Amino acid sequence: MTLLRGIAQLAFSDSARGGVLLLFGLFLVSPQAGAGALLGAGAATLVHRLLGAYGEEEWRLGLSGYNGAVMGILWSGLMAGPHRGLSLLFPLSLFACFLFEFLLRKLSQRVLLPILTLPAVLAGWLTAVVFSRFGMDFWQAGAPAVADDAQVFLGVLLIVATLFLTDVAASIQAVLLSLAAALFGRWFYGLDMIALSGLWGYTVAAASFGAQAVFFRGATSASIAGLVATAIGGATWMIWMASPFLRTLPPLLFPFILGVWSVLLLARKVDLAVLYPHPRRLMGIGQNRGR
Repeated sequence: MTLLRGIAQLAFSDSARGGVLLLFGLFLVSPQAGAGALLGAGAATLVHRLLGAYGEEEWRLGLSGYNGAVMGILWSGLMAGPHRGLSLLFPLSLFACFLFEFLLRKLSQRVLLPILTLPAVLAGWLTAVVFSRFGMDFWQAGAPAVADDAQVFLGVLLIVATLFLTDVAASIQAVLLSLAAALFGRWFYGLDMIALSGLWGYTVAAASFGAQAVFFRGATSASIAGLVATAIGGATWMIWMASPFLRTLPPLLFPFILGVWSVLLLARKVDLAVLYPHPRRLMGIGQNRGR
């Protein structure tokens, strides 16, 4: 149950049922990615349990597993591809993620910002830099194979269903914004939906839903917070796409993280005493509901 909740946390859910839906969705989109998420979340859940890095309630809700799941997805192509021998290095990359997670959790309590998936992003970037020193492209080698369009569409529907388990209104807004971002990206970049998943999926949907359904849940400004987080995250993604270090350090989930952080920090500067929960309450929400 805890393992499934850890996977569900990828969609801001602490429901084992949500974990099942999301895992099936991942397997439909890419069997390799699904297997990688299961392996990474399982390893992280077990290690954090043994080390006691998370409290009993946090661990039970799956908060110890989602960064490991992201790492598993990033490595999933290497685990099944022609370079599968390099997957023996996966535990080292996962250890780097655990280390970042430990350090950032300490820091987050001081700055009152959730760590989200930043440990996995930093560990992924570090892994890519190390691989590049040996003349290898980690992102190309580790990219999981994607199924055909019909199967991908069904998988995305299951992942969206996971969002609806948490908040219907936030899910509807996230879906509409994702569709708009996908259409804009297709017009602006001339890329297909899979190539643009970093924009409409990992950035727009995640930023909108995370801000509205989790960190501003119950506030009258929740929908606006989702829109602001989306705008900042989307702009960050587009700027990143034009940057010279894109090949070695792709944006991954960082635009989503920056979007959520920005709207949380912005709300502290604006007099939203009624509309916006106190930062310490937000940290509690983030620990119990967020990624």
